[in-house]
Amino acid sequence: MAGEAAQESVRRHKAYSQELKLAAVKDVLEKGVSCNEVIERYEIASRSPLSIWCKLYREGGEEALKPKTKGRPKGSFSKKKKENAETDKRKKKQNRSKKAVKSQQTEKATKTLKSA
Repeated sequence: MAGEAAQESVRRHKAYSQELKLAAVKDVLEKGVSCNEVIERYEIASRSPLSIWCKLYREGGEEALKPKTKGRPKGSFSKKKKENAETDKRKKKQNRSKKAVKSQQTEKATKTLKSA
C-alpha cells in the first residue's frame, strides 16, 4: 500500500497539445485571464510550463509552441563513421574473396591428391 501511494504522488511529465498551449497562452495574454484560472481550467501541472509557453509565444508566435522533433536528426551520422563503415564493408568483401579463393585451392589440392 505504501508503495502505491508513493507512486501516485510522483509527478510524471505531462505532454500538452499545441492547441491547448495556444488556448492557454491566448487566455492569459489576450483575454487577461489570471494564470491560476488558466492552470485550473486547462489542468496544467504548474505555473512553470504556462510561463514558458507565454515567453515562447511572445518571442516566436504560434510557431514557437509547435512540438519539437525528437531523436537524432537525419544526416547526423558523421562523415568519419560513414567512411569507417565503408572501409569495413570493403574489408569484409575482400576477406570473403580470399576465403573463396582459399577454398577453391583446397578443393583443387584435394582432387589432385585423390587422383594421384
